[in-house]
Amino acid sequence: MSYDPLVSESESSSGEGSPSQAQSISHTPLSEDSLNPTRSQSPVPSSLSRKSLNRSGSVQPDNTTDRNDDDNDSDNANIQNEELPCTKVTLSASVMLSRLPPDSSRVISRATEPNNEKITIRCQAIGSAPELTPNIFKISYHQPFATLIKFLTKKLKKKLPNKNDVLYCYVNNSFAPSPDEIVGHLYRHFAVNRELVVSYCTVVAFG
Repeated sequence: MSYDPLVSESESSSGEGSPSQAQSISHTPLSEDSLNPTRSQSPVPSSLSRKSLNRSGSVQPDNTTDRNDDDNDSDNANIQNEELPCTKVTLSASVMLSRLPPDSSRVISRATEPNNEKITIRCQAIGSAPELTPNIFKISYHQPFATLIKFLTKKLKKKLPNKNDVLYCYVNNSFAPSPDEIVGHLYRHFAVNRELVVSYCTVVAFG
């Protein structure tokens, strides 16, 4: 009979007399930990890196986590400094407005204050365009130039040879202002003898 190292001596001695009892004995395999006790030792904690093990086998503390915590704290401090609210200075409290030159202050006050002045418009026909009688009109200071174009088109509608003709208007026979240009601003810069001269025609007369 061969000796089985995985069976205890008591079991082997008792199994010699009766083969049936020997067959009923369960062979319990041994685990690798029982065979190799060195492997069953507790592993190195995750907080300790392999580099912290020196040549003698002793474990040295790892300070990388503390450094990371310090870096995170410094990053958080920087973020908090960036998120500080900024105070806004209102336009009324601005220092620049109180130190404007007199000319600039005069221009700003003139542009912001309401002006109920009436502008005198003198209309002149160019080429074959029909004449207007009378040719002098009054218009509000803050009216756009498009209002004057509509007014002249309505006045000349019956005198135009073709009802679909477009009316071209110019200032001082020089340029065609933008329709949204304020009449008062044109009068301030291009008035002649306290009148804004507006010429009109049915074809393009000036660039």
